[in-house]
Amino acid sequence: MAEVLFALIEIVVIIVHYYKTRTIKNIQNAVNECFQDYEVHLYGSHATNLCLPWSDLDVVLISKKNNQISLDSKHLLLSKLNEYLKHQPW
Repeated sequence: MAEVLFALIEIVVIIVHYYKTRTIKNIQNAVNECFQDYEVHLYGSHATNLCLPWSDLDVVLISKKNNQISLDSKHLLLSKLNEYLKHQPW
C-alpha cells in the first residue's frame, strides 16, 4: 500500500513540475510579446531548487537596458501585461 501511495505522490510531483515549468514559459512568452526590453527571472525557492510541490512561483521583470522607471510606469507595464494575460487560452 505504501508503495502505491509513494508512486502516486511521485506522479503528482511530476505533473505539478510540468505545469509550473509551462507556466513560467508562458509568462516569459507573454513578457516577450508585450515588452521587448524586459525579461523574466525566476527567484526564490524555485530558482534555488529548494521548492516544494506546493511552493509559489516568484518572478521579476528585469530591464535589459537597466532602465530606471517611475512607479507610474511600472504600474502601466504591469497593467498592460495583466490585460494581455487575461486573453490567453491557458
